[in-house]
Amino acid sequence: MHDRPTANPFNNGIVPDAWVEPVVDVPSIHADVSELCLQLLDEAARHRKRRSILIHGAAGSGKTHTLSRLRSAAISADLQPRPLFSYVRLTTSPSMIRRHLRYCLVRDLARKDDRGIPHLESLLIDSLAKVTGAAPDRGELERFGANPGQCGAIRTAFDEMCTRLGIDYHVACACRLFLLRQHRHAVIHWLETGELPDDVRTQLGCDVGTQDEETTDAEHVAFGVTLQLIALVTDTRPLLLCFDQLEAMQVAAEDRTGYFAYGKLAADLFDHCESTLLITCVQTNAIECLTQAVPAHDFHRIAQYEKLLVPLTEQQARDLIRARLDSSPTLRVDSRRRRNPLWPIGEERFRQFLATADATPRRLCALGREAFLTAFQMPREINDYLSAVFEQRRGERQESTALGNECVHGLALLLAARGFTVVVPDDREDVDLLVTQPLRSIWLSVVNDEGTALTHRLRQIVECQPVGEEERVLVREGRRPIPMTSKKAWEYWNRLTGGGGPATAGMPRVRTVTPTTEVVASLEAVRSIVSDSRAGDLECHGETIPPPAVEVWIRGYLRDEGLDRLVAEIDRGSPGRDAAGGPVHGQARDTALEILQRRHVMLIDDLAAATHCELEELRALLAADASTFGTLGSPPLLVFDRSFPVS
Repeated sequence: MHDRPTANPFNNGIVPDAWVEPVVDVPSIHADVSELCLQLLDEAARHRKRRSILIHGAAGSGKTHTLSRLRSAAISADLQPRPLFSYVRLTTSPSMIRRHLRYCLVRDLARKDDRGIPHLESLLIDSLAKVTGAAPDRGELERFGANPGQCGAIRTAFDEMCTRLGIDYHVACACRLFLLRQHRHAVIHWLETGELPDDVRTQLGCDVGTQDEETTDAEHVAFGVTLQLIALVTDTRPLLLCFDQLEAMQVAAEDRTGYFAYGKLAADLFDHCESTLLITCVQTNAIECLTQAVPAHDFHRIAQYEKLLVPLTEQQARDLIRARLDSSPTLRVDSRRRRNPLWPIGEERFRQFLATADATPRRLCALGREAFLTAFQMPREINDYLSAVFEQRRGERQESTALGNECVHGLALLLAARGFTVVVPDDREDVDLLVTQPLRSIWLSVVNDEGTALTHRLRQIVECQPVGEEERVLVREGRRPIPMTSKKAWEYWNRLTGGGGPATAGMPRVRTVTPTTEVVASLEAVRSIVSDSRAGDLECHGETIPPPAVEVWIRGYLRDEGLDRLVAEIDRGSPGRDAAGGPVHGQARDTALEILQRRHVMLIDDLAAATHCELEELRALLAADASTFGTLGSPPLLVFDRSFPVS
């Protein structure tokens, strides 16, 4: 009698992210692809060349697994210095792809190496050493931070490094603060997004976070910062830049916008970056769409080399079964394996698997997983399974999700699945999505920026009003107040919404939609599910769940009142609100929230005084936004921020 192990060794057949270590790795599987990538990386490093490779295969063939293996191999290879590995899952809107790249690159620069030092710090020290001939020690840097005027040599070297690499003033300010280990969290946030609240920027004591209000193209700005950071990387080491799940940018099956946007981005990277290996991963069935959407000269930059992840051979499949079983201490010495090397799958099912065209590692793991299922663990229906996945992912994102670039992608996918026609306009910088129905069109803009970026975004919208019967919808997270110090942002906001009075002559009021933190988490959960299905990385009981099945689930089986309300507000507005959205993001409301986010709990009289608001007016405001403001007493005596735990 054999006890069933508590953990199924065939679970976790999907590697969700190249930073995740696979459960097992069989080196012979796709060895030719790994070897070619390492060879190209070596060429890029030794000769400061640009190299690119397109890797494609069926869903579950091991694209992300291969990238994870490359990450480990590049770190342990003989290349010195070690390459910087950066991984970009293309779960974003085509109109924000360059901002998404900036975010992912900075996130990876902030990771720590095996010495516990952030990569960005190591890069800055190594580039300074190229100027001075020796790396500055921590004592020198601390003295430089305390008394920059008395450390002329380091200051001169830092300025020379920035000039040589083409690093502009704002990025140089951020790098200097990071090198000196000052305000690192704020610096990384600005490098990732280009945004900082006014009060945080003031604390930094320099111009990090400022943005020229005349700048009109956020994608152009983001790409400029990205190129500067890549120049810093490749000054002292090669860059291994990997793009995965290209199909995830599609809003609909016939959509080519994402492929075109990626082609332009990859071509620009290839033209501007030395010592870089650019890897693109996509499903084989998307290759035709990619070649149709991307001009031939750009496609060549993406795919100097092309590699197919072929189905498993018999020996590779046997090796994978063995490796999975060996990963379990219980099964490593199980006697059933001596009698049947293919246990628990069995010879017949193994032969059937090899005879299919879809002989991928994921399908083989699914076969093994099925063999461990008991009668009461039969697979659930797909809709029940998707609902369970949704609940899990929504819970995981509840505390960390903020309305960012991914929101545009999530809104596009949700609205398209709900039957709207959704287009990402490439000729309107003020609009993120064009949502249409017969005889109607809605111009939707996500305005969740901070600081001067918010002011600039609102000014764009003011200056580019729709004409005719077109509708304008602004989406801003309800828990993100417009700061009381952002006077220009408030001026533009009030001009758009008619806040505090009638709309500006000739300018129609717009509708505002303010999703809660819970709704944003739900939206992100839906986005991740749809993206995974488009990338072939969503499966139930061994079968890949296709995008149409997910769309059916969203339309008929997804139960989430917050998302239903979000779609309804985008479509028709909120019942009981005026065109400006009622009290949402009024100056008194946002000032109250901004104060409470700092102080958490206050007497209502004190909050009224701080907001210069009449007591009755404040009570009405709080009651109208009960999901954000909590009150105690009747009539209310205490006010608290609902996101802050009150016992």
